[in-house]
Amino acid sequence: MLTFIGFLGGTNNGYYIIGGTSAASPQLAGVVALANQVRQQNGKQSIGYLEPVLYQLPASAFNDTVPLTFGTGAGVTTLDSNEQYSTGIPGMATTSGWDLTTGFGSPKAALFVAGLAAAP
Repeated sequence: MLTFIGFLGGTNNGYYIIGGTSAASPQLAGVVALANQVRQQNGKQSIGYLEPVLYQLPASAFNDTVPLTFGTGAGVTTLDSNEQYSTGIPGMATTSGWDLTTGFGSPKAALFVAGLAAAP
């Protein structure tokens, strides 16, 4: 995610690439907050503990993360696990559906919010 960061004094102000859990955690918190607003409008309690509800959402509420192959010739690379390449540290396989590397994938915000808002 491309993010503009302004520092006091103006030193090193600019756009920075931020990703992983540093970007995903606050983004997911914001999406859950939207769902809780809809729940409140409908007279329901906030979601609270998310895990039991999360596993009840349909697969259509997520963009499945699957293995990706890119490059040409000797530069063909397939990202199919969270292995740390060239370190000898094994990873877990990335597969269709739920897996240990990507979970369900990334939420499709509108469907994710609707599913959380409709949950009992």
